[in-house]
Amino acid sequence: MKNKQIDILDVLLILAKHKKFIIWTTLIVSIIAVIYSLVVPQLWTSTAVILPLQNDSSKLSISSSSLMSLGSSFLGDIFEAKGTELLAILNSRTFSRDIVIKFNLIDYLKLDDRDSLMVMDKAIEHLRLNMLGLSLDDESGMISITIKSKDKYLSADIANYYCYKINDYNLNTRMSSGKRKRIFIETRLNEIKSDIDSLADKMKEFQEENNVIIFSDQVSDIITNYVGLVSQKRKLDIEYEYTVNNLKEMTPLIEELTQRREILKQQIENLEYSKTKNSKYIINIDDVPQLTLLYKNYEAEYRILKELYSFLYPQFETAKIEELKDLPTINVIDRAVPAGIRSWPKRAKLCIMSFLVAFILSSIIALIRNSYDNLKIDENNNSKLIQLKKYLLNK
Repeated sequence: MKNKQIDILDVLLILAKHKKFIIWTTLIVSIIAVIYSLVVPQLWTSTAVILPLQNDSSKLSISSSSLMSLGSSFLGDIFEAKGTELLAILNSRTFSRDIVIKFNLIDYLKLDDRDSLMVMDKAIEHLRLNMLGLSLDDESGMISITIKSKDKYLSADIANYYCYKINDYNLNTRMSSGKRKRIFIETRLNEIKSDIDSLADKMKEFQEENNVIIFSDQVSDIITNYVGLVSQKRKLDIEYEYTVNNLKEMTPLIEELTQRREILKQQIENLEYSKTKNSKYIINIDDVPQLTLLYKNYEAEYRILKELYSFLYPQFETAKIEELKDLPTINVIDRAVPAGIRSWPKRAKLCIMSFLVAFILSSIIALIRNSYDNLKIDENNNSKLIQLKKYLLNK
């Protein structure tokens, strides 16, 4: 059987033959598309763009050679807001639930069910799948927060609220490194300041009552040595406390600090109990009157506290600066504004596409139908020829 080639003229003739079917089909589909575009709810899209800010600093490490290096090491490990992490937080159930409650999306979506948990899950699912769009630009690091809803103002408000929530989360829910260190050092400073004030009052009263003023060079040298050892011990205690509370995984560093504390403790005890087991003072009790011993004890403690205060106060000021660096965790590049053009439906595009699709499909159906009719005719003709041949052979 020879293949029949259909040229453009044949196609046009076939389409003209079924023009009523094509016209009516295209017209009906176009009318339906127009009606759909008029009755379907209008959707409005608003987008906010944020840029996570990153601060580079060294990790926390404490030098064993000099305790004064604690100032710079105390204040490392600044929080870095990373784009991928922020995307996960923005899409979290906690954030979604807060948005649903804040903007009363259950009523907006007209959800009604006796099970409040089910209603909340449906609202969160709708928010994530149909309303919220998150995207991250790998090159610039900017995050786009897109909200689509039936209310242009609602879309803008939700997108801007997401910006507020992520910044609030970084500042409050997730405590930054600078803030954590500032609180730690400030607490210790307040304790030391209180001890200094209390001890100063005691020393003043003691001097006024007993007229204790001057000590020998030998006693002063011994006290200076004692002050140095106790000061190092106190600094090590602070260093050890911070390391145990914030860097539990650094076991070797904790062990080293523990050993150093024990060595200093032993040296201090040797000085304190060198002559008298019951005395808490470092000098020879036989050579120093009791009043002098008590006053020097006050003076030693006072100098220790003052040295600790002088050591910690610069770190406190640095911690406040680092805390300020942590404050702007995101930069809002574009705030969401109410959309002027709806995102759906695109009526002109929808109607044109529906017209073209309807015309093409109806034309294809007309061609298929014509081919089917021709095939039927050929089969009928072939059947008649076969019957005629049989009739002639029987004759």
